[in-house]
Amino acid sequence: MKDNEVTSRFKKARHIENIVIEGGETIGHTLYFGSPSSDIQIRFYEKNVQMELDIDVWNRTEVQLRDLRAYVVAQVIADDVLPLGEIVAGILRNYIQFRIRKATDKNKKKDGLWLAFG
Repeated sequence: MKDNEVTSRFKKARHIENIVIEGGETIGHTLYFGSPSSDIQIRFYEKNVQMELDIDVWNRTEVQLRDLRAYVVAQVIADDVLPLGEIVAGILRNYIQFRIRKATDKNKKKDGLWLAFG
């Protein structure tokens, strides 16, 4: 985000860094898109750190929906319209796009490569 390689329907994001008071060591990061009270909030965090696992990387993405958005998505899931992974990937693509920019890219919304959510 600080390298300007993100486009989003959200105007702001919040970064939380967990720090051990004694020693100052960073023990995890969480990135929030959307406010806690909005109809949609997306968060990315280091699951391996949360679970205190001895593995290099395990990042988790969570989508939290409320009110009408939650109802509509629950109905799509219940009616088996699309596989759950496609529903979540569609929501993520609709709200956040991470891009790898080339030095020649001028418009980050049109140029660059999409990174896939996994």
